[in-house]
Amino acid sequence: MEKFGSDSPFISFLGPDLIEWRDGYIQVGFDLRPELMNRAGILHGGVTSAILDHVGGMCGLYSDDPAKPVYGVTLNLNVNFLSPGGTGHVTATGTRVKSGRSVFFSEMTLMDGETMIATATGVFKLNKSHR
Repeated sequence: MEKFGSDSPFISFLGPDLIEWRDGYIQVGFDLRPELMNRAGILHGGVTSAILDHVGGMCGLYSDDPAKPVYGVTLNLNVNFLSPGGTGHVTATGTRVKSGRSVFFSEMTLMDGETMIATATGVFKLNKSHR
């Protein structure tokens, strides 16, 4: 699998592996490391939120031309924590459910095997520039 997110130091730190990315959809995997866990030894809620924010945005920012990346920012993120976070490897999925000229809406899930750790919805704004 390809490491994904090298243009963002924070996402690179999380260490996602790209599974699939196409217009309107993304799936990435994460190997959980001690520095991503809370003091109880489960996935930190902030890391869970960051992962879901990442896939929620990236599903709507696909470009098939690497020379023309698409950028965006999060306008709203609502996370539902359902189960204690994983212990080994988790998979995050983001799906764009609706889009307009400059705003799109996404639904996201974070899974540990068959166990759903969290779901989220988000609203994202397309940016013409990344700076």
